[in-house]
Amino acid sequence: MIFLPLRQLNSETNNFEQIILIVDMNSTLFADSFGNQLKRICALLVAYFAFTINTSAQFSRSDESVATSIYTIMLNTTWENQSSFQIFQIGVLDSDTSFYSIVKKKYEGITLKGKKVSVIHFKNPDLISPTQVLCVDKKFNKKIEKIAKAISGNYTLLITNSCKDEDYTMVNFNGRLKKDDFTISQENMQKAGLKPTNQFEEYMEGTIQWEELLTESTEKLEKEREKVAVKEQTIKAQNVRINYQKMTLEEKIKMLDEQGAVLEEQAQKLEEQSLAIEDQEQTLLNQKRRIAAQKGQINEQLHELGMQRVILIMGFVVLLLILGIAYVLYRNSMQRKKSIVELSEQHAIVSEQKNQIEKILFELTDSIRYALRIQNAVLPNEQTIRGTIPGDFFVMYKPKDIVSGDFFFVDRRGDWTLVAVADCTGHGVPGAFVSMLCISLLNEIVKQQEVMRADIILNELREKVITSLQQKGIQGEQMDGMDISLLLINNKTLNCHWSGANNPLYVVPSNSNKLEELKPDKRPIAIYPDMKEFTNHEIIAKRGDTFYLFTDGYSDQFGGEKGKKFMSRNFKTLLAENAHKSMNEQGKILDSTIESWKYGNGADFEQIDDITVLGIRIG
Repeated sequence: MIFLPLRQLNSETNNFEQIILIVDMNSTLFADSFGNQLKRICALLVAYFAFTINTSAQFSRSDESVATSIYTIMLNTTWENQSSFQIFQIGVLDSDTSFYSIVKKKYEGITLKGKKVSVIHFKNPDLISPTQVLCVDKKFNKKIEKIAKAISGNYTLLITNSCKDEDYTMVNFNGRLKKDDFTISQENMQKAGLKPTNQFEEYMEGTIQWEELLTESTEKLEKEREKVAVKEQTIKAQNVRINYQKMTLEEKIKMLDEQGAVLEEQAQKLEEQSLAIEDQEQTLLNQKRRIAAQKGQINEQLHELGMQRVILIMGFVVLLLILGIAYVLYRNSMQRKKSIVELSEQHAIVSEQKNQIEKILFELTDSIRYALRIQNAVLPNEQTIRGTIPGDFFVMYKPKDIVSGDFFFVDRRGDWTLVAVADCTGHGVPGAFVSMLCISLLNEIVKQQEVMRADIILNELREKVITSLQQKGIQGEQMDGMDISLLLINNKTLNCHWSGANNPLYVVPSNSNKLEELKPDKRPIAIYPDMKEFTNHEIIAKRGDTFYLFTDGYSDQFGGEKGKKFMSRNFKTLLAENAHKSMNEQGKILDSTIESWKYGNGADFEQIDDITVLGIRIG
């Protein structure tokens, strides 16, 4: 028979067999003629096409099914930036709006992850903007790389359909029979800042069935849609009330118009009454004029009788005024003379006090300048430094006042050169006293002991400072001391030891423009809650390497157009940019830069602290 080969096309499909049986039954009824044979063939073809369409509907995933499954996936995904976005946006990349319309109908206005959902349509990849989810139609699978770049860094969950490029897909529907026939790339999701929930991971491991997840998420979606429907009903009810209120307002306006007409009639009556009152007022006015004319005649007579009395009274008043003015002028003259005498005496006292203050200031300034000579004598001069340091150097030393709380120290013991820059507590005279003490103690340690490790020298120096200043660690006690950077250089091997108390060390190697920083211990040379020993850093130096020892005065200086601090990062950049220039030129650049910072571009800032920078280039 003609039905047997067609049945063999899909012998496993019961529906198709049933269709063949129906057609077979019809064939027996029309077996007598060729026309009936043709009818049977046409009927068979119609049945086959109907079966094909039916099979396609059953075995292909519909847009409605994909849209429903998306909710389960979104519900079981966690975004790293979940707390930062205000609206949960679902983007649909589709050349037409069929799938977009389904997604919008399902999700627009519901709440997901505690955010209101908004659905956006993109016609092509160039229009993509940041969203939490992007659903891509399979027509754009060839452009998946471009799409992945467009959403990179936006924490976007990419959902594709039948995409073969696994390098970019996150959730990919295969369009097959099963409802859960899709693949998930956890690696790509993690790169995008996304993570499946524990429940979703259990599904991927096989401990939970997709139907359970889909049923649970569908119930939640229905509840959200019910909430949106309730909100829409509420809005409709509010619109009804507003329309009712508008209608009520129109009735009120009509009533006010009627009342306005009544008021106009009353106003017309009042106008007629006011005209009658004006006539009466005019009659009264004429009577008042007659009375006033009679009063004028009487007043003229009284005026003539009282003129003489008025003239006498006025003369007496003028005389009293003249006497009063004369008395006031006399009294003011006496007070002015007395004030002049008192001012002269006060001026003499002030002048004498001014002379005394100027004398005291001169003597004090002279004493401070003498102290400056003493402090300069203790500090190493250029010739001493040049004969001690193995290489070239510069020293930038700018006290805030005449004398300074900063000091620099250079000495040589055997094969070792010792270099230090320190910032003592305070500045001016108090800082100078502390710096003189610290220089003396440092000299004592270096000369009495053959110690060639920086950390041991700082530990010994801290003990001597605490003893000399009688520091006990009592609450409220003044913790005078210093921050210091101490560098020891072996003149033969160029091996170095460095230790720092709050002050770091900057190094620029000879073969690089990169500035390296050695961090100090965060405790001063003084009594302190943290009394751990200082750290010794060993450095293997090369010829041409540049070391910078400094205090915090440079980076803390206020200036510039905005009146801000110079800051450590600008100081580092300035040193790194000029590190391979001559040391003398570097010193000039540092000095001119800080002066321009204080006074350039209309700025006028005084120096707030002592500034010391010592640079050494190993030669």
